[in-house]
Amino acid sequence: MKKLLLALSLLLMASCGTMTADAAPINDACPFAGEAVDANSPSVMVGDHKVAFCCKKCSSKFAKMSAEEQQQHVDKILAKN
Repeated sequence: MKKLLLALSLLLMASCGTMTADAAPINDACPFAGEAVDANSPSVMVGDHKVAFCCKKCSSKFAKMSAEEQQQHVDKILAKN
């Protein structure tokens, strides 16, 4: 139960971060479609990291993932940089 509450809390924080994040995204291509992204692209915050997407469909797909899956994507992006 604690893990579920933690995951839901992280997901809620990630979705709230999409409205206030001023940071540059950590990626330059959508993790799903591979299309170019920039500071104005739809994005989701995962901790202190802004992950950008080519469209709202991709950002919604990411937002529905578990916190662990989101972190795996962030780790993969950071490893490339």
